[in-house]
Amino acid sequence: MSALKFPNLPPSDPQGCDLLAEERRRTTFSVDELSTYGEPYLERQERLLALIQAEPAFDKSDRYFRSRSERFAAALRKDHALVKLALANQWSPDEFSQAEWLIDEPGPFGLHRGMFLPTLVSQGTAEQHKKFLEPALRYEIIGCYAQTELGHGSNVQGIETTATYLPDKD
Repeated sequence: MSALKFPNLPPSDPQGCDLLAEERRRTTFSVDELSTYGEPYLERQERLLALIQAEPAFDKSDRYFRSRSERFAAALRKDHALVKLALANQWSPDEFSQAEWLIDEPGPFGLHRGMFLPTLVSQGTAEQHKKFLEPALRYEIIGCYAQTELGHGSNVQGIETTATYLPDKD
């Protein structure tokens, strides 16, 4: 079997690890120093992974053999365990996001975290933050997403809605 050839490189040009080694020699910064840049991320990942691996709710070994209702129940257990871990360990948003990435299985609270919380944070008043955001952050209330499409199915570009002003309610 002959070696793979790249059309834009003459046969005498370095390839693969030789090319990478040459590029590293030509850098204007320390490659060794740069390699330590990711250490805090990797250390955090190891710490989170140890917690995740110790939690039975995150076990995916039989997920392909579960019925739909069993998968939903398992997803609820998983998200509940994730929130409990996050609250108990006072995870930052970055830690929570990294843990969710490590678990690698979507859950029923994705819309709560991805749409409900950010909408409350960015568009809510101080009063709404107190009434809705604070309990939502503690998962005492769970938000969802609803969309109205009068006269339409999944035609998001053609969405129509009606707003009615009630003078007595302002």
